[in-house]
Amino acid sequence: HQNGMQNFSLVLVDSGGVARSGIDRTVLSTFTVVTLPVNDAPFYSLSCSASDATVCAGTCGEDADERTCNVTVSVDEECADCPSLGGPAACPGGFPGLVINGFAASVRPSWSPNATDEAGQALNFSFVFVEGDAEVFSFVAVDAGSGSLTLCPAPERNGMLTLALILSDDGGTSDGGIDQWASANITFIIREMNDPPTFLVPEHTVGFVLQDSGSVLLPGFVTNVSAGPRYSREEMQQLTFKLTFVDSSPLDVGMALFGGGGPGGGPRGG
Repeated sequence: HQNGMQNFSLVLVDSGGVARSGIDRTVLSTFTVVTLPVNDAPFYSLSCSASDATVCAGTCGEDADERTCNVTVSVDEECADCPSLGGPAACPGGFPGLVINGFAASVRPSWSPNATDEAGQALNFSFVFVEGDAEVFSFVAVDAGSGSLTLCPAPERNGMLTLALILSDDGGTSDGGIDQWASANITFIIREMNDPPTFLVPEHTVGFVLQDSGSVLLPGFVTNVSAGPRYSREEMQQLTFKLTFVDSSPLDVGMALFGGGGPGGGPRGG
């Protein structure tokens, strides 16, 4: 990696020799060659040992070629395991997140570590969507100064998202310059954790049943029955109500809750 100016001298020599005052060469000519600077592509590598959450495939270090590195970063839903994987992140809404320090390494404005003419360039990481569910994160970023990865899983979401990590400099693309480097695809996986089911019973509900009335059905006694939050992918789970008596009673009563949310039952034997 070099640019600048170099002076040269040039003569033309023949094979006739210099006998009897002969002259075998031209007068010395000089000329200058100027090598103009062209912006080099910036460079980064990824540290596969930065966290137990990261698993690398391909070449992710100093000798990485463009798009040879594939990294998987996996955390549990709601970032439940994040305290054991790195530092806490300040996420939108106060939800838990993760900071992996040293995730990006060797971040510099040129592929050559000796390119001192590009040392003052500003660097910035960005992501480009590749595939998956873009809603599984509320925030994800890599800091070009520290190399730290910050990720904030969206609340009550799980799934997969693959992004290309792009490093850009401000050196421009004049004369064939390159101002971006994208050597890695990162797949983020939010592992599913079972959320509690939910339902609603009207506040201060009292069911009145007449003595000796037999079986009685109260439709809609229980409402808003759900296996989990809207985006938790738990809608196919089987739900079963389990009913227990809170207080002892002299009554011999049987009761059941059916799938529609309505209880059925009544006093047995009057």
